[in-house]
Amino acid sequence: MVTKKKILFFLFICLFIMPIQGQNFLSSHLELDTMLIVSEYPLKQRHNPVTYADGTVFLVSYDAEKTQDTLSFIRININTGHRLYDTLILKNLSSYFQINYNVKTFTSVSVYKNKMVLCSFEYFMCFTFDENGIYLQKTGKKPTNGQAFMIDENHLLIADIYHAHEPPTALSVFNIETETTECFIEPGNYHTVFSYYAANLTDVNAKFIVWADRNRYTLRLYDTDSLQLITQIERQVPDWVYFDTKKVDKVMKKYDKTDAMDIIHATKDILASSYQIKAVHIVSSKKIMVAYQNNLDYSQNCFILVDIWEKKANQWILTDKIDMCDNFKMQYFDDKVTAKSFSLAFMSGYKYFFDKRKIIRLAESFGTDCYPIGKTKEEYNSCVNSFYQDHDPIMNIYVFKYDF
Repeated sequence: MVTKKKILFFLFICLFIMPIQGQNFLSSHLELDTMLIVSEYPLKQRHNPVTYADGTVFLVSYDAEKTQDTLSFIRININTGHRLYDTLILKNLSSYFQINYNVKTFTSVSVYKNKMVLCSFEYFMCFTFDENGIYLQKTGKKPTNGQAFMIDENHLLIADIYHAHEPPTALSVFNIETETTECFIEPGNYHTVFSYYAANLTDVNAKFIVWADRNRYTLRLYDTDSLQLITQIERQVPDWVYFDTKKVDKVMKKYDKTDAMDIIHATKDILASSYQIKAVHIVSSKKIMVAYQNNLDYSQNCFILVDIWEKKANQWILTDKIDMCDNFKMQYFDDKVTAKSFSLAFMSGYKYFFDKRKIIRLAESFGTDCYPIGKTKEEYNSCVNSFYQDHDPIMNIYVFKYDF
């Protein structure tokens, strides 16, 4: 059955599906190449992590509410749509989740070549895989709970954001084989309140890590192996609005630092009008994308802006792709959806991966089986409405080409 929450969300999206003009749109630099429908990924299990590597989307499927030791994976080739399904029986897996009663999910999954690491707070599982299956290689314990990125076959880059620690951010390089931390740094000043709000503020490739300060337009690039600072990138955005730190501090003193939902509820209106970096992505070894919130005034046409930085002559410079508008609004051409109608919708909370002139967007929560290209606005909305009347949302995988 479709819940009231789903219907309200859909109505919210519909408010933004309308023709708009006079803006520098991110969508003008994108073209939808492929849309894949994943109906077999259970909605209630989509709080599990997903990832992408080398042309394949990796979906983890586990229901911690059930007493079971079964862990399932779906591997989807974005070029062919071919899917591989793997199921493993892991002894004592359900016992771990029962003992750690506050743990209901895995926190991150990352892939490097034919190796995959799946993490649940302080524990990790290391797998190898091929076309015939996925195989557990080892389990172990890591010292921190942050999001983990594989940087080579034996190392994880772990990005931590703590609720009860000053400063609340840390980066570390962890050796999977020896289960030891080889490097550790605290990137710098970062107000604790932001640790309660989701954002993609860290990305990594083989050469460098990019870390973003959410409250300031500042990026720091670190060497992937040593965590030595390489350079710092800053942009002076005109009229950048900072949040009222004194007001936030006063509100946060009323709550224990573990009362995350209370703190979010009490501070969200204070932060809504401030400028913030919402996402940073490494496009290539010489390009970085930054998405920032300029405010949350819904009466304006655009509240997420996107910049592209490029490395030239050993310097990172802001390209002419600057302040590109990105939000929920879909553009129609002659009242029809085309491959150029889409933006990335960074406010949606989707996951994004960049690979060889393609952007992979995983829409986990509100997908349908409605292929939009060629439909009029009325036809598309009718298809979506009809789907939600009888189905729960499914996952959609969007693959975009881009020209920046």
